[in-house]
Amino acid sequence: MGEKIAELFGNVVENEYWLIAILAVVPITELKGAILYAAVAKTHLITASLVAYAASSVLSAVILPFLPPLLRFIERNPKVRRVTSFLTDRLERKAGKILETAGVPGRGKYKSRLMLGLYAFVAVPLPFTGVWAGALLSAIMRLDYGNSLFALLLGNFTAGGIVLAVSLLAGEKATVVLTIFLYVALAVLLGMIARAIGQRIIAKER
Repeated sequence: MGEKIAELFGNVVENEYWLIAILAVVPITELKGAILYAAVAKTHLITASLVAYAASSVLSAVILPFLPPLLRFIERNPKVRRVTSFLTDRLERKAGKILETAGVPGRGKYKSRLMLGLYAFVAVPLPFTGVWAGALLSAIMRLDYGNSLFALLLGNFTAGGIVLAVSLLAGEKATVVLTIFLYVALAVLLGMIARAIGQRIIAKER
């Protein structure tokens, strides 16, 4: 499956590095999927990883200022909220855990703990824990731009480094890793949607 998907992507965009940059900013694949694609496509992995990280970093810097007003718009519009609840509810639960761990706002290492929580979330090399979800998480926690960007870039670098190491170790079996990654992404997406639908049904019954 991984090889077929890589071939399909390659047929859409001929220049491999442009394709890797595009995959790095797509919410489902992001940096991790882009590096795995590069491994399957037998592109120079170090160069491909740098291209993917650069594209993902630019994305982080661009989307961060727009997410707080977007979040407020979602909160003010129940219909939009219902459509996006499969993602926002999950991130709000995660934000709640981080905020609880951080302690009292303005005291001690509150902001540092928020940054650490955001970093740890993005650093995990799994689907839907990249800069898109991380940026939205930072908006929910109301973390300022500079600290959010620093945590996102560092977390993304860590996740990319882990995936790069796995790709190098996997060698010819990188196709298997990409296939697993895509299956996990699909499973997580369907799980979030199913949970949101279930919660909506329960709310109606009440």
